[in-house]
Amino acid sequence: MDIERLVGFGEVWAQKDLEACMEHFTEDAVFHAAAGPEPGTTISGKEAIRRQIEIIFANPLIAPMIPGPCFVSGDHGMAHWTLVIEAESGDSHEYRGVDFYQFEGDKISLKDSFRKVLIEPN
Repeated sequence: MDIERLVGFGEVWAQKDLEACMEHFTEDAVFHAAAGPEPGTTISGKEAIRRQIEIIFANPLIAPMIPGPCFVSGDHGMAHWTLVIEAESGDSHEYRGVDFYQFEGDKISLKDSFRKVLIEPN
């Protein structure tokens, strides 16, 4: 993996281009999503990851992700991102997060997502 390819992955994710995103994953990849009961949710295998990303991209309340700075060092990398989610009330909330990656060659074998949590003031 090199920085240009990782930046490219962020760009196709931001465009919600499912097919282009999936070209970046190994067959046995693991995606640790930021939300869920574990905490987070672990999705294993390329086809299961495809189904999860498809659900994410289909959500009309989630605006496209805005890619931020990223880096690659050997078989690891990191990417910052910003996400805007519209609440049912019509208010929008901005979330910042980071993904940690492990790579096999030029493919993603692990995508581990973390998101800052918004806490409304009392």
